Amino acid sequence: MAVTPPTVAIWTSVFDVYLVLGTLVGIVVISVLTYSVFTKPKVKAEVGPKRSSERKKKIRAVILTLITISILTTVELDTFSATSLVTVPSDPANSMTIQVVGQQFFWTFIYPNGYAQVGNLTIPVGETIILNITSKDVFHSFAIQQLDVAKDAIPGRYNQLWLEVPTPSQYSIICKELCGVGHAFMTAELYAVNASTFNAWYGSLQTKGG
Repeated sequence: MAVTPPTVAIWTSVFDVYLVLGTLVGIVVISVLTYSVFTKPKVKAEVGPKRSSERKKKIRAVILTLITISILTTVELDTFSATSLVTVPSDPANSMTIQVVGQQFFWTFIYPNGYAQVGNLTIPVGETIILNITSKDVFHSFAIQQLDVAKDAIPGRYNQLWLEVPTPSQYSIICKELCGVGHAFMTAELYAVNASTFNAWYGSLQTKGG
């Protein structure tokens, strides 16, 4: 089943705005060029002052400038609004933060209770998952292509991304940054499971003491 993560939906809405505006601008520009090429210019003998004609041109220029500014302002505000939504939510109520550590050539996932799991990331569906991503050695790039999310894993630095999977599913996690001879094998699996299943699994980890 195809899943549209929140971040993808946000960027798709911005892309649609740019697509519509770009199409409209293209139609206008091509129409004006076509008209200019196939229309023979009319030469009129101007007699007397040209103030009226120049004034009309200035008014047109002002109107076009105002329209352009309005369009660009709308697009800019929409883009900044989308960017703020893609940013990791600040202390969401229903969320879990998991540490992600990249190392040649595997991924380690550390849960809030201290339990560390290599190669498998298990999360509950319908919950905001915040990933703190770093590296122990060289540059890596944490990516889940099916969810259109990715973030660099850099030694000594934490980068965050968030995701929310609405239905139980499984996805592949890869490294997109060439990190050595084992780069192609630096993979992991993401398992999104029902909340009850996750709580039972996570509770058993706490019982075992991680």
